Amino acid sequence: MKLIVPMARKKIKDTSKFMPPSPLLCLSGKPVLVRVLEVVKSLKISEVIFIVDKDDVDLKRIVSKNFKFKTKYILQRDQKGVAHAIYGAKKFVGDEPCLILFADSIVKADLKSLDKVKADAVIWTKQVHDPRDFGVVFIHNGSVSRLIEKPDSPVSDLAMVGLYYFKKSDQLFEAIAYLIKNKILTKGAYQLTDALQIMINKGNVIVNRNVVSWLDCGSKKRLLDANKFLLKGNKFSSNSKDSVFINPVFIGKGAVISGSVIGPNVSVGMNAKIHNSVVSNSVICEDSVIDSNILVESFIGRGSKIYGSSKIVNVRDRGVVRDE
Repeated sequence: MKLIVPMARKKIKDTSKFMPPSPLLCLSGKPVLVRVLEVVKSLKISEVIFIVDKDDVDLKRIVSKNFKFKTKYILQRDQKGVAHAIYGAKKFVGDEPCLILFADSIVKADLKSLDKVKADAVIWTKQVHDPRDFGVVFIHNGSVSRLIEKPDSPVSDLAMVGLYYFKKSDQLFEAIAYLIKNKILTKGAYQLTDALQIMINKGNVIVNRNVVSWLDCGSKKRLLDANKFLLKGNKFSSNSKDSVFINPVFIGKGAVISGSVIGPNVSVGMNAKIHNSVVSNSVICEDSVIDSNILVESFIGRGSKIYGSSKIVNVRDRGVVRDE
């Protein structure tokens, strides 16, 4: 069985800066992508195919450090939607079974009996209060009958969590090929929901299963909520005489903190340096430098340097922000 992982690259603009890619952010000491892939670690995956929009050294480093999967990285040159990205893996998957797992979706689900699935495909879902930011499904007679991508009104509360199984992958790729050939776009992109609907219309049986839990990391607010959830129970203690830590917080190995107040709900990466600052409800990635700041609800990318700011700051990897 192959695993296809479309890498989420949502750019969230804030104070003219861009947030680092969410799958590479460390929440409570572990990259989102590592937490995402843990759901499949007990399965016999012959190859993991990552669909990326650039050659990312940090991504490859994280994957090789944490997993022994055989991997392939496919560059999606044109950003035309998730279905278009997945179609790039066609020649490497063929007609064998495959899983699709979104790189910003941390789920817990029972995947042990996939070889016994009688349906053509499985969609994992979760009931949500507001489905407008997700693809949703309708169930009729025990199987999925209809799908809508990000409905404008709450027509169904069963949201797709970004985990899919296909018994014969060629059925999915044929549906995506039909979308592309006929230029069927929804909200300006080739959507996986439309491909799945084509499969259903052709008579393929798709069923849904509920996940045990789901942390969606596809937006800034949800990332902060996920970080807060994963930090629950973390109690950091320090003998520092010039810094205060308000739990829950996570402080990575080698991080140096002086003259600062950290927390609550803060993840600090390895070897980060924070001096004379107040940081709360934020994620500070490894090797970053924070000096004389007040940061709230901020994301600071790897190796970034932030000097003298008193605001919400979202900075891509190795960025620099300096108040003059």
